[in-house]
Amino acid sequence: MEFRRGIETRGRKELYVGAGATRKLSIYYRLLTEMAFCRAVDNYLIYLTDLLELIFLARPEALRSKEEVRLDFVLAAPTRAKLIKALFDRKVNQLSYQGMRDLAVFLSERLSFELFDRAASLSRAILLVEIRNVVTHNRGIVNDTFLRRVPDSQFPTGKQIKMSIGEVKDHIAFLAKSVSVIESRAHDKFGVKPPYKMPSRPPLKQVSSAPERTDVICD
Repeated sequence: MEFRRGIETRGRKELYVGAGATRKLSIYYRLLTEMAFCRAVDNYLIYLTDLLELIFLARPEALRSKEEVRLDFVLAAPTRAKLIKALFDRKVNQLSYQGMRDLAVFLSERLSFELFDRAASLSRAILLVEIRNVVTHNRGIVNDTFLRRVPDSQFPTGKQIKMSIGEVKDHIAFLAKSVSVIESRAHDKFGVKPPYKMPSRPPLKQVSSAPERTDVICD
């Protein structure tokens, strides 16, 4: 009888959590949170790179500078249009590797365009990018490069940064809101539009009016 009750209890647990799926996933908790965080930051940086190209297409005068260009680079472009496109790509790549603060300064000084309306937002964006860098390249361990780029960091040298799923969700929400604000501001100032079509949402399916069960049995 006891054996039968044990089997039934086990069966109910497997019904709700998939034979201990929650416990098994918890083994990879840190890996999953880091993957989600890094993917979000990568998408954010890609967005900014795409935005730069759109801004340069709208305002090519932003490329004017005293910067020297090698003659072989110029001669490699068969037409003037392709040369301008090559200069666009070159500048975009340079800015994308210089860091968030340098990008913000460039857009502010050259085009009077502010990526962030508050200094605290810029500081947070820089922090998230640098956390992504140490997670990707140094197993999340704070090093001198991190502290040089984030001088007011609360993390000491040698500290391994760990994030909860709640913190990751909060960071992703910040990045998503940032994109929304930047997109609107760039559209108003430069008339740029996203180089993609937003997918239409499918119609909502009819669901049962019965109350949904929220209690979950875990191992």
